[in-house]
Formats: sequence, structure tokens, C-alpha cells
Amino acid sequence: AMWTYDVWAPQFARIVEIAREARLDLLLVSSAQAAEQLRGRVCPPCEVHWVPEAIEVEAYPGRPWQDRTIDVLAFGRAYSRYHAAIAAGCEARGLRYVFQRFPTRADFSQALGNAKISICFPRSLTHPDVAGGISTVTLRYLQSMAAKCLIVGSSPADAPAMFGYDPVIEVEWADPVGQLQRLLADEQAAVAMTEKNFETVAAHHQTRNFVERVNSFVAAAHRPDQRQ
Repeated sequence: AMWTYDVWAPQFARIVEIAREARLDLLLVSSAQAAEQLRGRVCPPCEVHWVPEAIEVEAYPGRPWQDRTIDVLAFGRAYSRYHAAIAAGCEARGLRYVFQRFPTRADFSQALGNAKISICFPRSLTHPDVAGGISTVTLRYLQSMAAKCLIVGSSPADAPAMFGYDPVIEVEWADPVGQLQRLLADEQAAVAMTEKNFETVAAHHQTRNFVERVNSFVAAAHRPDQRQ
């Protein structure tokens, strides 16, 4: 059995080759779309299933909402279209917009826990040449939810199935800076959303949940009555 993440459409041929060469009976991937598409490509008896990424919420402590000093945080790979749409407007309206890569994990964790809004877009939007149309919940979404940031951006295709609701506030492209201002002004609604997201990740998408899912698929794949 093998589990892997960051499985994008341009890599499918190589993943199928690895599964064949390793004689895998079970291939687990972090994207629901990738799992669905790979099922029709790998050779039996290899099964393909979706097991999303997971985190430990304790690794991303967050400050109380009213004590956070970063209004908007963008980290890691950026979506240049959105950055261009808000950078000047945030500065003009007095919103602290931080966009950077952090030198250490501690620096990143501290900044995330000090941010009210975290900007998250799927790789299918930020780097379509890499993703090849695969839209999935990557670690940045889980990190932002664990740190109790409000997530603004675009929701990955597998988010509703993973969370049971949409945890992302979709960008209002007609007035993106005004949207940020409105979200920041409504503290009660923002905190309620961040708490809901945190509780969902804490209950269903931590390492222990990941291990349970993997073990369940492994056990099912190796039951005699499940093999044809």
C-alpha cells in the first residue's frame, strides 16, 4: 500500500507506472478528483481511494481574534490576480496585509496565529500548469483552520465532501477590499466561522483520523471476501 499527496494530473502516468512496478494492491491519494481519475488507469488488483491530508491542531496556536494584528495574510504560493486586486487597496484603507514566505516554521506559525484572514486558493487556480485541473484541499487550508483564521479565497472541489459544508468565503471580485473590510468589521460572525472550522478539523482531520482511514482501507483491501 502507498499514500501520497500532491498528485496532480500531469503526474498521473508516473503514478500509474509506480503502482505497476511496485505491484501495489492499494493506492491512497490526498485528492478526491485524483483518486477518481486514477481508478480508471491503474491495473487491477490495485484499488485507489481518497485519504485527505491531516494535521495536529496543537501545532498552530492562535491568539484571540481581537488581539491579532495582521488583518490579511497570504503565504506560500501566491495568486497574483488576487494580490494585484487588494494590495494597493489594503494599504489605502489601513488594512495590514502581509504577504511573504517565512524563514522558519516557527515564524510561519506565529504569523498565522496572529492573522485574522488567511488567503487560500487551490493550486488549480494559482498554478494550473502544475495542477492540471485537480482542485483539492491542501495543507494551507487545514493550517488556517487550525489557527482559527477566517479563510477567504476559493473552495477546492473536495472541500464539501471533506467538511460537510463550505469552510471558505469566496472572493467578491467586484469589490475584494471592501469584502475584507466587511468581514473584519463583523467580529461575531468571523469568530463563529473560525470556531466551526477549528472544531471540524480537530474532530475529523487530525493525524489520528488519518491513521484510522488508512487502516480501514488496508484492512478492507486485505479481507479475502473483498478480493476478486
